Amino acid sequence: MVVTTSSDGGENWTRPSIVVGSGRVDTDARRVMTVAVNNNGVAGVMVVERRADTGNVCLEVDLSESVDGGKTFQVPQRVSSSICGSSSNDQMARRRFPTYGDYYGLVATPDSRFRLMWPEMRGGTSVLLTTTAGISTR
Repeated sequence: MVVTTSSDGGENWTRPSIVVGSGRVDTDARRVMTVAVNNNGVAGVMVVERRADTGNVCLEVDLSESVDGGKTFQVPQRVSSSICGSSSNDQMARRRFPTYGDYYGLVATPDSRFRLMWPEMRGGTSVLLTTTAGISTR
């Protein structure tokens, strides 16, 4: 994900040079990215990445934060990782929904952290998971 910012209402923009995420090129990967900004101006980016079945972890959820207006981002914090199962439901989900669906969310919470929501396959069933993560400046 490339980030650029404007301090004058969109008249001028910084050079798009910041990349959020692993940085590696994986043509088999499917990624979903969501952005939110908390009440302290911290930008959070949730990156959900599903790679071709590797036999181990194939779905990863990370949160990366910028405390300097998007100039730099901290090393992504791993929120969740799961395997790609072999049940008929898992196989059908991978064919129909390469990123396990489109129910993703990221919002800032009153305590300056972030609430994340994402789908995963658990025990052959698609479930929505949620957690709170991120730095707290309280």
